[in-house]
Amino acid sequence: MSKAKKKVDLSSEKAIKKEFGKVISAGIELVEAKKDLKVLSVSPALDLSLNGGLLEGSWNIISGDPKTGKAGSVNSVVYTPDGPKRMGDIEVGDTVCTPDGQTSEVIEVHPQGIRDVYELTFNDGSTTECDINHLWKVKRNYRNKFDWEILQLSEILDEGLYYSDRPKWKIPLTEPVFFSKKEQPIPPYILGCLLGDGGLSERTPKFTTADKELVDVFSEYASSIDLNCKHTSKYSYALSNPNNKKGDNKLTNKLKDLNLFGKTSHDKFIPEQYLYGSVPQRFQLIRGLMDTDGYNNRGKTAEFTTTSEQLAKNVVEVLQSLGYTGKIKKRTTKCNGKEFPSYRIHISGNDISKLFNLSRKKHNIKRVKPKLTRTIRKVKWLRKDECKCIVIDHPDHLYLTDNFIVTHNSTTCLQVCKNAQDEGRPVIYIDAESRLKAYNLVGIQGLDLEKIQVVHGPEDGDQLAAEDFLKICESMIKMPKNQGAVCVIDSCSSLVPRAELEEDPSATLRASLPKLLSHWVKKNSQVVVKNKIIVLIITHYITNTSGYGKIKIPDCGVMVQYQADTRLDIGKIEPWEESGKKIGQLVNWKIGCSSLGSSGTECVSYIKFGKGIDKDKEIIELAESFSIIDKSGSWYSLDFLEGSQEFPEPPKFQGQEKIYKFLESRPDIFQTLVKKVQEVLS
Repeated sequence: MSKAKKKVDLSSEKAIKKEFGKVISAGIELVEAKKDLKVLSVSPALDLSLNGGLLEGSWNIISGDPKTGKAGSVNSVVYTPDGPKRMGDIEVGDTVCTPDGQTSEVIEVHPQGIRDVYELTFNDGSTTECDINHLWKVKRNYRNKFDWEILQLSEILDEGLYYSDRPKWKIPLTEPVFFSKKEQPIPPYILGCLLGDGGLSERTPKFTTADKELVDVFSEYASSIDLNCKHTSKYSYALSNPNNKKGDNKLTNKLKDLNLFGKTSHDKFIPEQYLYGSVPQRFQLIRGLMDTDGYNNRGKTAEFTTTSEQLAKNVVEVLQSLGYTGKIKKRTTKCNGKEFPSYRIHISGNDISKLFNLSRKKHNIKRVKPKLTRTIRKVKWLRKDECKCIVIDHPDHLYLTDNFIVTHNSTTCLQVCKNAQDEGRPVIYIDAESRLKAYNLVGIQGLDLEKIQVVHGPEDGDQLAAEDFLKICESMIKMPKNQGAVCVIDSCSSLVPRAELEEDPSATLRASLPKLLSHWVKKNSQVVVKNKIIVLIITHYITNTSGYGKIKIPDCGVMVQYQADTRLDIGKIEPWEESGKKIGQLVNWKIGCSSLGSSGTECVSYIKFGKGIDKDKEIIELAESFSIIDKSGSWYSLDFLEGSQEFPEPPKFQGQEKIYKFLESRPDIFQTLVKKVQEVLS
């Protein structure tokens, strides 16, 4: 038997020092050791609020709504290559259609909880739903002078929807939407003609036309399925068995398979495999419809008329998927002494003649005006509803929603990585969902991509569990070569515990993640300090479904937030515009706590597209607030230069933009300004 471990007597100070002397130090020794810890700058504005920046050996948490909450209703439509899908059913890995006629993979899905849902109505009558922060690609509808920009719905509403009586905002039309090729029992052009001028209510299908071109097309098709195209009256033709032979009519059987047999002109519709066929299939379908019941207004606009409300709606959906607009107008039609409702579709597009095949209806006249767009006519609050945000792997991040409306979806923290590289620090990036893409990285000017150590899930094979990501991260921050590193964990919402991946029904699943993270942070608290690691954990706020406390809680759990040295919360995000053009975003920060200063402070970061945090702009703003730069009306004076040999009088500029350009051209003067601001900060 093994001997029991001898109990250590710790009743005296001498005994304690003998057993634990290596971990007991005088207070002065500890303070002296802490003097070696350095501070990493974030940006001038944040450094001021944090009392310096981020301290080595610290845990730092950045929290905010996922993608700042660019959400759509879970009941809205998102188009996929197989057709429409409910937003609430979209998952990571799904493929969605994009406005450039391509497809893209969904790389992130973020539930947004219950939000206010608004309905947008466009000039063609189409509508969609989203929340107040949803992003839209828009252009100001004024003499084609403005460029496309990305704005939140709240920003659009703040500026108003109209110039006097004219709509202010327009959105682009989609290119023909990519849908996969579908199995179609009847050629789409033939079906389009039958839905237009065909008789489907009797056992022998019929159609009416005065065009020899159409008779030739139907004769050829009838022959291919062993039928005759028989002339029965002046403009009527029947597709029947040869020589009045009895038996099944092959076309009738195909119509039965499509549930179209027996339908009258009032209840015709387009079957789903034709609604969402490939681009060539949909064009052929529309040409059949337009060659029979359509009208071409000399290539400028077009019209389609039907007595079936459902067919009218289907035709509009097909037109929209091909990059056209269609607006339905209901009217009353009289025929043979009877009155009944009919539906006329007014069609607009950039190439109307592509909708026709008949020689007499085709006019090879293309649109000479600017490309057609949709305009926003009305926005109204609908209800409170569950919302969801998706991110797609596409440079434009645009996808297609209800009525093929072009909409946007939805990077913070990489600026700190760039600052770390400037100081020669290693950078470790835990990319938990492989979401770090080229468009994130190139958005930070000066970031050296080759020197970032990225930990991500395998390209092939099973997804890494949260335990594996955290184990790898723990090993890397312990390595001597990574001393002083910045370690980013992006993000908590992407970490999935092994029990959840394996779908263990006995596991608590998502509830286990906060406990897992809390344990990992406690376990590595000494390692982070010893190796002078600066850890940044990105978290998202989620809806608190427990019914207690705050409406929103962090997905990492409150325990991790309690252990943080510094906590930064992203508040409102606003557009940053200069000369009427959007050049970036203003991010409002709230400092929950700071390892170097007091909590509760707020500041604004200027994030410029393609550059990251604009330190030049922030320095100018700070210098103005500290009166280092004097402002009088629209005039700015660089008083700190007064009395120098070059500037006996302080140089003056009208407008801040001119100071910005001046300091860009004079880096020596800019550095002088930086030192002046740093003197105040210190």
